[in-house]
Amino acid sequence: SIDSTGSASSPSLIFNGDDDTGIYRSGSDTLTIATGGNDRLTIASNGAATFSSTIAATSATFTASTASMSLVKPNQGNFSLSFDGSNSNIASNSSGATINLQPSSTTRMSLAVGGTLTTFPLANKPAVFNANSVDADFQVKSSGNANMLFVDGGTNRVGIGKSDPAR
Repeated sequence: SIDSTGSASSPSLIFNGDDDTGIYRSGSDTLTIATGGNDRLTIASNGAATFSSTIAATSATFTASTASMSLVKPNQGNFSLSFDGSNSNIASNSSGATINLQPSSTTRMSLAVGGTLTTFPLANKPAVFNANSVDADFQVKSSGNANMLFVDGGTNRVGIGKSDPAR
C-alpha cells in the first residue's frame, strides 16, 4: 500500500528521475494522474473522468456503458453527445448555442438553439436534399399549414398547401 496522498507536483507513485509525473490520491475515492506537475486526468468514485488539459482529437477515445460524453467549459456551459442504440443526440445547455457542421474550415450548415437551420453551400453549387434519390418526401411546414411546400419523392410531384400533389 502507498500511505502518502500526494499532489500534482509530488505524486505518490512516480517514475524514477521524474518526480512531478505519476499517480496520486487527490481526495476520498479519487485518483489523479499528473504530468509535469499538473493534473491531467481525475477519476472519481462513480467512474466519471475529468480531463484537465487539451486532448488532441486524434488520440481521444471515450467508452461508456451509457454511450454519452459531456464536455464542460467552466462558466460557459456544456456540450454533450449521446447514443441510446437507435438515436444520436447532440446537445448544449447554453442559451445561445449553435451547432455548426464544418467539413473544412468553413461552416456549411448551422442549427441555432431556436430551431433555425441555415445552409451555406459552395458558390455555384446547389443545396441538395435526398442526394441518393430514394423515395423520400420533403416537407416545409408553416404555423397554419402542415404542407406549405410538399415534394413527393415517389411521384416526383410538388404541392403547395397539399400533402398529395396532383399532376
